[in-house]
Amino acid sequence: MNSDDRSSLARSISKQLHRMLEAKKHQAELIQHNLEKGLGNEQALRDLLKWFLPRRFGIGKGKVANSDGKMSRHADLIIYDAFQCPALFVDENENQILPIEGVFEVVEIKTTLTSKTLADAFENLKTVHDLKRRSNLSNNELVTGCPPALNIFAFADERSLHSIADQFDKLSRQYPVEESFSSFSTKSPGYKRHNKRRYLVKSISVLGKGCILHNLDGSIETFDWGDYTLGMFLTGIVTDFEKIALKTPNLTHYLNWIMIDEWRGTNKVEEIRSRWSNTEMD
Repeated sequence: MNSDDRSSLARSISKQLHRMLEAKKHQAELIQHNLEKGLGNEQALRDLLKWFLPRRFGIGKGKVANSDGKMSRHADLIIYDAFQCPALFVDENENQILPIEGVFEVVEIKTTLTSKTLADAFENLKTVHDLKRRSNLSNNELVTGCPPALNIFAFADERSLHSIADQFDKLSRQYPVEESFSSFSTKSPGYKRHNKRRYLVKSISVLGKGCILHNLDGSIETFDWGDYTLGMFLTGIVTDFEKIALKTPNLTHYLNWIMIDEWRGTNKVEEIRSRWSNTEMD
């Protein structure tokens, strides 16, 4: 297969994925209640990701936690290491609590993106970022990789991509961080181009419209991808994380706050540790 054939195939797959998600979106729109429609759109994207992504990626919703017992706000989409990241808690609605060490990405999903909902998304994603200091887990010495990546996906926005990008730039300045998800490392020839700006949120994707994202040099770029936006969003997830090796969460570090309420006032914490260890070996 030559490069033209591969490009044509990629475009066909991307448009097919777009049609699949649009169909699920229209099904959700049959429900008039705005909250239910929003939940339907979130589930539609999660279902598509489960179908598209390799099995190593777990797809969930809920909260991200650290070993100190701090938790993020509820996240619409959490992409995690399905092989090594256990759920600390799952309720009857499939909401999970996942250890941050095993999380690749957290995505805020918006049925309709507006200036207010975009600002809200930044505030929610900040609660994930604040759980721990990010560390470089990249396998490529020329590029840093500090998961989890924080992104926003919207089904619609009446504004132009450039208008969204203007607000994205302003919000990125209002939420300064010490480290971006990905950037040129000091060993990279591209590092001299880095504008020294760091970002909280990596990208915003709007279905059928395009994407605004931070480049490795810290700049912001707008891409008018139209019906290929979803395909680029999905392939970008895989590309981002092929070169990242997450750490395996140490469950014993989570015991003190997961179990302590049950055993408060007793001397059975060591018994819990032993029971958990035996479960792991099974």
